[in-house]
Amino acid sequence: MRSMSRLFSRFFLLACLCFVCFASHAQVPAQAYVAGQIDLMEGDVRIFDQQNTRRTSKVGDKVYEGDSIVTGTNGEIHMTMEDQGFIAVRPNTKMRIVQYRAEGDNEDKGVIGLLVGSMRSITGWIGKYHPKSYSINTPTATIGIRGTDHEPKVIPEGSSEGDAGTYDKVNAGGSFINTPHGSVDVTPNHAAFAPHNGRVAPRMLAAVPQFFRP
Repeated sequence: MRSMSRLFSRFFLLACLCFVCFASHAQVPAQAYVAGQIDLMEGDVRIFDQQNTRRTSKVGDKVYEGDSIVTGTNGEIHMTMEDQGFIAVRPNTKMRIVQYRAEGDNEDKGVIGLLVGSMRSITGWIGKYHPKSYSINTPTATIGIRGTDHEPKVIPEGSSEGDAGTYDKVNAGGSFINTPHGSVDVTPNHAAFAPHNGRVAPRMLAAVPQFFRP
């Protein structure tokens, strides 16, 4: 009887240890992919991880899939991405690296969320070899690319900068702005616009707006 009791006690202890180990392992989040590295960081720049916890960062540090970046009126950050692309986040911007996987295979993908503000994106090998897997999503539109150097911008309602909506200026290559109401291709040295109300199709602009940098 004592032998059975000892055996049961040992089994129960082992089961408890296994459960604790499993629970501890289950609480560890999967490692996020490295998305890029900080090359320049000036002014008010705040970086938050997937749990919305602010992380102290400096030039040379990594940024990860799931990170959010917020810049103030004097803030700017430049990053070299893992696929050798480049992203510059301009002042007064909120963006998120939704997905960024650059492992050199067919699963590579880049998805950026731009909530407000502006950025410049020069795509790397994801844009070159998997253009359908790279996009920039705004509150009212999706910007797709064709191996591109371009500058997306989102102006919110009530801003004095211009009409509210999604803009995209192309410096080289090509992009397109897509909404539920239509799509427009953007060619070099031109800009297009999708209004915030989302009830009309995006359109090419007669001239590049002055708020874009030269």
